Amino acid sequence: MLLKSLILLLSLLILPTSSAKEFSEHAKLFLVGGGLKTCSSMSVNQCLSTKLIESDDKSQALYQISKESIDLLFQYWPSDHLERQKKALKPLLEKMRQANKGVLNKSQLRRLWIDNGGKKLINQLADREYYLMLDALELGLVNDKDFRRSERVSLANTKNQFSREIFESFTQLAGLKAAAKGKKAPDILVVTASARDPFEAVDFYVDVFSQAGAAVTWLPIDAGLNALWQERGQAANICHYLEQYQADKLGTIKRKFVYPDHFLTQQQWCQSPQRFINAIQQADGLFINGGDQSLTLQAFKNKDGSDNALLAAIRKQVDSNQLVIGGTSAGTAVMSGGIYDNKPIPMITNGRSAAALVRGAKADVLPSAGCQKDNQCGDVLNEDLTFNSQGGLGLFTWGIMDTHFSERGRQGRLVRLLEDTETRFAFGVDEATALVVAWQQMDTITMQVVGQTGVYIVEQGTGENKGKTLTHFPTRDDVIKLQHGQLSFTFADWKSPVVEKSLTQNFADIFEGENYLVAVDALCRASAQKQKLVSHYNESEIQISLLKGKNWHNGVGKFSTPSGEKSYCSYQNVSFYYQVN
Repeated sequence: MLLKSLILLLSLLILPTSSAKEFSEHAKLFLVGGGLKTCSSMSVNQCLSTKLIESDDKSQALYQISKESIDLLFQYWPSDHLERQKKALKPLLEKMRQANKGVLNKSQLRRLWIDNGGKKLINQLADREYYLMLDALELGLVNDKDFRRSERVSLANTKNQFSREIFESFTQLAGLKAAAKGKKAPDILVVTASARDPFEAVDFYVDVFSQAGAAVTWLPIDAGLNALWQERGQAANICHYLEQYQADKLGTIKRKFVYPDHFLTQQQWCQSPQRFINAIQQADGLFINGGDQSLTLQAFKNKDGSDNALLAAIRKQVDSNQLVIGGTSAGTAVMSGGIYDNKPIPMITNGRSAAALVRGAKADVLPSAGCQKDNQCGDVLNEDLTFNSQGGLGLFTWGIMDTHFSERGRQGRLVRLLEDTETRFAFGVDEATALVVAWQQMDTITMQVVGQTGVYIVEQGTGENKGKTLTHFPTRDDVIKLQHGQLSFTFADWKSPVVEKSLTQNFADIFEGENYLVAVDALCRASAQKQKLVSHYNESEIQISLLKGKNWHNGVGKFSTPSGEKSYCSYQNVSFYYQVN
């Protein structure tokens, strides 16, 4: 097996030089599976050294319980919701205020409510009310000179070299767009609309892409602002309503005190909507953060489901090869949509594998986060597989996108979603990994895996494989081509077909953590032709059989990184069968 050194830029060495250049120049999507562990003042455990972190950097959120913050919380508490908890929470917070009127970090705040007998009550709050409470109690880290402490990134000091590579690779692709326009450095827009608090991650993304070599601007769109425009128009004098819309649509409050500079920036852009379009037209890259893809979608769609002006401008720039779009986690999942093989491409919104295989997929419903705490889930449970039948942004039209894939055992949910929606292809991207997608004609696309692990592909078989669910797992540096409805794979030139060992792994539940990844890696390296696995959901046992097809191939290789060697086993054509007992 071949060794290959880690290059912290997009590596396309398995393609001929001319093909690599063409691929990079026509790359339009950069789809990351989340899990970008990056050194920053808020994540010092991800740093090689903490020496670069300064005392005035933001290292944690701080809170204080005051009469005003308690009143603010209940001013925004959703009507007729969690009334019992609401009634009990007010005296608890008052008791906590009397016990400690000082400034607290999150751990100290949690200890305070536990010491005052509030653990059970706080645990009974649904996510919306819990985060609303934290918003109300949070302090703005602003001094008397209007200096706000901000999160600071140290990309070069990041432990996980694959995370660093992802940010630098996206910046490099945006740089190719910029170079074609005669610019020295790329202009990258960052979108934080996937988060319930769209202000929180602005500092991080602006800093990380600046350190990667780009000129970075926050594009301050979110579901609240888009709803405001939809309902009240785009006159400058309506922007003072934005706070209320963000409270209603996002469940976030008090942000102008916590992030006054970002709040002012968004107000200024709100008053000049054409500024958004101009920024998109001038950008070389646009990157969407993680969080909730349903919130991202609400930021870019009109009420009737059509593109708003921002998404229309983005689509035009992508189609003309002027802009590369990136996303991580929810920012990747939201890319699915459109029509492929005469079938609409849905957007996945929720679900765990075992529950999905037993209970199936549910269209156009979404459980409220934490709904089980107040018996508000109804027929849709927190672990249920759900999807938006109208899809997401529709920038990736060839299949369903999923993320945090191998790390969270999501293989089962993607198999079931393909089955229930009769979608042809689905792609599950692992953490700190990206699927780079390039095309000139829509019927022929080329994709490459960049970063830490791989991309799990599920395919509904055709021809002699009709009725079968096929799975493939290209890993780092592998190339996938989808042409006229057919997938083909070229494994990296540092991988070779190798059979190394026999199957030995046994797992109580194959969808717990990375169990599936580990088990199937063993099958990939073994002479065995099949593997039997098991999972459980409540009283049901799920029996899973994996069978290598006659066109099965693998590619095994090792890759050296500063932290040591990483071994890969790519494969294609493993059939997935399951039975629920």
